[in-house]
Amino acid sequence: MKKIKTMLEDYKLKLKIVEEKIENEENDIMVAMLSTKASCYKIFIKDLEKIINEPFKSGDIVVWSGNTPCICKLQSEMSADNHSFPGCYYVNESHNSLHYSYLRFATNKEIERLGDQIMILI
Repeated sequence: MKKIKTMLEDYKLKLKIVEEKIENEENDIMVAMLSTKASCYKIFIKDLEKIINEPFKSGDIVVWSGNTPCICKLQSEMSADNHSFPGCYYVNESHNSLHYSYLRFATNKEIERLGDQIMILI
């Protein structure tokens, strides 16, 4: 979590610098480019804040809406040191890097459907 908080602070600082450059820039094309960069930083900040404030945890039953959708029970969170971006979770070998942005908590009906299994494809 420390690495994620450090990344969040870095992006907030980068955003502040870019916003200051936008205020002082006279060239419209540069303003547009800097504005796009600022928008990306805002998305990264929002994503990192979500990871910090609403983390999934091992044992949570979730629905994965990524490449191979499933209902599953999260086994563990991927280490930020071993993955390119924090906020990924492991279920099994076929579902080993589930990014939080494609996860949502399962409904009671979906939990019932999963039963005692670790994962079912949907």
